[in-house]
Amino acid sequence: MKGQTVNKTIVKILLIEDNPGDARLIQEMLKDANDLEAHVTQVKRLSTGLEHLAGHAYDICLLDLSLPDSSEEMTLGQIGTFFALPIIVLTGRDDVAVGISALQQGAQDYLVKGKVDAFGLGRAIRYALERSRLEKRLTTIFNNSNDVILLVDAQNQTITEANARASVVLGYAKNDLLERTVTQLAGDYAADWQSFFKRSLASSKGQTDSLSLLSQSQRPIQLDVSSSTMQDENGKSLILILRDISERKQLINELDFYKKYDPVTKLPNQASLEHRLHQYHTQQRHFSHQSKTALVFIDMVGFKRLNASYQGKHHDELLTLFAEVIQEYIRDNDFLAHLGGNNFAILVRSKQASTSSRVAQRIQESFKHPMPFKGKDIIVQVNIGIALEQEGDGFNDLLFKARQASHQASLDNEISYYAEETNAVLQQKLWLERELIQALKNQDFELYFQPILALDASAKPCLRSSEALIRWKHPEKGFIAPDIFIPIAEEANLIPQIDSWVIREASELAVQGNFRVAINLSSQTLEATDIVAVIRDALVDTGLAPDRLTIELTERVLVSPEFFQPIIQDLKALGVRVYIDDFGTGYSSLSYLHQYHFDGIKIDRQFTRNLLHQPKAKLIAETILNLARGLKAQITLEGVEDAAQLDWAKRMGCDAAQGYFLSRPLSFKDFIGKESNTELVTKETTIAPV
Repeated sequence: MKGQTVNKTIVKILLIEDNPGDARLIQEMLKDANDLEAHVTQVKRLSTGLEHLAGHAYDICLLDLSLPDSSEEMTLGQIGTFFALPIIVLTGRDDVAVGISALQQGAQDYLVKGKVDAFGLGRAIRYALERSRLEKRLTTIFNNSNDVILLVDAQNQTITEANARASVVLGYAKNDLLERTVTQLAGDYAADWQSFFKRSLASSKGQTDSLSLLSQSQRPIQLDVSSSTMQDENGKSLILILRDISERKQLINELDFYKKYDPVTKLPNQASLEHRLHQYHTQQRHFSHQSKTALVFIDMVGFKRLNASYQGKHHDELLTLFAEVIQEYIRDNDFLAHLGGNNFAILVRSKQASTSSRVAQRIQESFKHPMPFKGKDIIVQVNIGIALEQEGDGFNDLLFKARQASHQASLDNEISYYAEETNAVLQQKLWLERELIQALKNQDFELYFQPILALDASAKPCLRSSEALIRWKHPEKGFIAPDIFIPIAEEANLIPQIDSWVIREASELAVQGNFRVAINLSSQTLEATDIVAVIRDALVDTGLAPDRLTIELTERVLVSPEFFQPIIQDLKALGVRVYIDDFGTGYSSLSYLHQYHFDGIKIDRQFTRNLLHQPKAKLIAETILNLARGLKAQITLEGVEDAAQLDWAKRMGCDAAQGYFLSRPLSFKDFIGKESNTELVTKETTIAPV
């Protein structure tokens, strides 16, 4: 259209042409090419042209085949040295064979002098430039592909071309690859490749498959392979695109492993346990085995506390250790599985039902002995339940029964078999657990207070403090005893919530009644909560002075000083007093006691009950007294039930006493409203809050 501006492509052209007339004609035609702005450099010799190419940048070369320093044949042979520059061959002979030869050597096009005009020349240059750009792009893709690309001769399976990725994946230099056939690289997998080639050549759509080749180091490489066919003047070839899936296959294998095995212990998991039971059932049907099957369920109840004592740093190592111990004490044909968390299970098959019990006893006995771990000896409590398979039991039935039996074992402190009456007890426990959760929401609890009297051999007892004791008043069942609901709360991990409520409630009531209060906290609470923050908040919110609060901890905390000692130090930094409760009933107490600094020790009631008629109990109580004095700790005698026990406590120099003889636990109203709490106190002393 008139007045329209044409955007021209600037092209730097090297013209190698010795005939002045032909050179002038070509330049004139280039001027007439509307969409090209040609900058032409002409040289007359091939050698000069090659020198120019080495020192200058050109977009395209127009090359005459007949030159003073090169024959037509020699010029054709030099085309490959033009640094991948697009070449258009100019020839005076209208010879198709010459043109084909030029294209085979790498030229983009060929033109016959005298038979081309400006339009044809311009079009040839544009097409040559575009094809060159496309080839460069394809070459870049070819050499930078993340997949291996091979060009394979269909007849002899020789590799005729390979990209850079092929050397990376297969480990061969490119020249080494081009000397080999695919079947040579396949080794023992050659038959699979032969079948693949046969299918690929017979199909017009190509084929895909998963095959393997051997690297230069003879390592098998798993590959996803796709093929397509190509026909050219050299015959039929196969284009193979190979994707290394070795890592993916390894991941799939690992995922498949973890579908059946526990990743920590490498033991079979619950799915594998269920599969093994189905196999037993199949064998029973087909081979009429008379063997009985039992499921032994192992609950490592002490694992959470032990793991917490190491701040969770050795969780996997502990589980692996326990798995190794269990494995050592089962029979070769027993099937051990890790069900996750701290639970293991064993399928035991035997003609005698008692076999499962013997296996369980060996395991339980093994965990009673200290095990070396990280330079220390550790002990972990295990509860073991056994369920004998009954006709009609499925896997879930058997697992449920064994698990229920393990819960019963936690109450009896022994190996327990599942029984229907056991199930009734456990159903009652589950009901209580649900009701406890509701009670926490509704705060259906009440605190009672049992006086702790200060003792002086020359004076009457007076009130030193009181121990806060929780009571649960169920809306339908009435009061439920703590020795019934506390163990259930521990199993359900509800103790931390209950203890937090007790801390807050006891602090508020102690401020209202102006008395000192002692609270017994579970080690479970210390493990699961930031107890220092809970107590600090309660003191601040209620206004209770820290020295009017005593925290009582069981001996269980002594065996994990790395975890509990910092907590006790932080409590004492608040100004709170810390006592050991029920002293003498725990294990390994003396070996750890020196690492702590407690304000007081409470001698357990079982020694009080027997100290006047069992010499050993009296000796132990006296030893604890001497130990406490050496540690400069206050001594409280628990469970005082008669005047003789109280008299002994005074004579032996106990600092305080507590028990039914002095006072039963009282409601808050009765505790602050009575001046005397028992007949003894009524006759001998008056309780006044201090």
